[in-house]
Parts: sequence; structure tokens; C-alpha cells
Amino acid sequence: ESIGAVFYLTDLANHRVRYISPAYEHIWGRTAESLYADNASFVAAIEEPFRPAVFGALEHQLRGESTEVEYRVRRPDGSTSWVRDRAFPVKDERGEFRLVTGIAEDITAAKATEERLRAAETRYRELFEDAPDIPPITKAMPDYVFKQPIAFYGFYGPPGLPRPIAAKLADAIGKAFSTPQTKAKLK
Repeated sequence: ESIGAVFYLTDLANHRVRYISPAYEHIWGRTAESLYADNASFVAAIEEPFRPAVFGALEHQLRGESTEVEYRVRRPDGSTSWVRDRAFPVKDERGEFRLVTGIAEDITAAKATEERLRAAETRYRELFEDAPDIPPITKAMPDYVFKQPIAFYGFYGPPGLPRPIAAKLADAIGKAFSTPQTKAKLK
């Protein structure tokens, strides 16, 4: 009752929710009673582009397969939340799949962090690729070199890079990021 994720139990035979934890009200912005009264309200809250993936997951569950799907929910107040839903079919005493139990977690904050990280990486790449004084060799380096924090490499660059080249690289990057054009982009 006190976990932040939604725990649910659904009957596969009649597609009725048997149990939904209180976190449903927070993530979906709807009461548990409204879901018990109208199970279709669950799907109605899922934004249209994500419904095919959710319906696909439901089909897999009917075949007794565990599923994991991410989708976005629109609350009645117009706000949205991202959900990671993991479901696990449960066999009855005859070995038939009759129930699905699952956990739906609010991953809105994680999705926002991913988006900020993508935007920062795009901005970094744009700055780096537009920097006029960076030697062409640095632009041809593998992506993994630039995804490591500077402290990982220290002053001398990635492993295997000869010290004189690493020193020149550090100097070139420092100069490139101190040009007026680059400074303007950083503001």
C-alpha cells in the first residue's frame, strides 16, 4: 500500500482489474474506484501513439508471456506522466494463465533527465564540430573518447594517445573553446 509504484492484479478471463494500489491515483490522476467501475479508463488515459505498444503487450500477456512497455499517460488535468509497466502472467492451480500481476512505475523524471542529456550532447557536438581551431584528427576520434568525463583521461587524453599529441589536443581544444564565436554560443 505504501510503495510509490502501482501494483496491480488483472483477471485475464474477463479483463477486469482485481486490485490496484493507491499509487495509481497519483500517476494516473484518477481514483482507483473509477478504474474498478470502468476498466477502459486505463487505456483511455494512455496517449494515442503509445496504445499499439500497450495492446501488443496485452496480447503477449494473454499468451502467458511477461512484458515490459513504456508509455505516456495523460491525466484529467492535462499533465502527463511516463510509465514503465512490467507485467507477469500467473498460472492457476490447473496450470493455465488466468491472472496478470504487474508493476507500473512513474519514470517521468528519468525521461526528463534523458532528454536534458540528449540536448546537452547535441549542444556539445554542435560546439565541438563548429570550433575552427580543433585539429581534424580529433573530429575523427571514436565517439567513446568524447563521452568520457575529462577527469577520466586527466590532462593527457584517452589511453594510447602519445603524450605530445595529447598535449597538443588539450591546447587546441582550449583555444577552440576560447574563441569569441564559441563563447557566444556558450552563453
